[in-house]
Amino acid sequence: MRLLRYARNDELLDFLRDYQYSLEVTKPQLMMLDEPSQGLAPVLVQSVFETIQKMQDELGLTILLVEQNADAALNAASYVYIMHEGLIKAEGKPEDIKGSQDIREAYLVI
Repeated sequence: MRLLRYARNDELLDFLRDYQYSLEVTKPQLMMLDEPSQGLAPVLVQSVFETIQKMQDELGLTILLVEQNADAALNAASYVYIMHEGLIKAEGKPEDIKGSQDIREAYLVI
């Protein structure tokens, strides 16, 4: 199943809630999300990431997240890869990435 662009932001949240139910039934181990916060209002971004965190915590999912919202991604991640022009430029635990002034200045706007 792939995520499509939704006409309304609440449709994405409804989709994630419904998908969460199907995850409880099928018990997958990996979920891949591409830019789940793209185009959403800040309050909805928070709700989407809370839902993602809940799925990770309660269902034990490994989540592969591609996200340009660095702050939200770093807060949700347990391990981070920073890519630029198709190459991995940095990797590590979120706290290490946040703590590196060089990485923050070069790649993150947080």
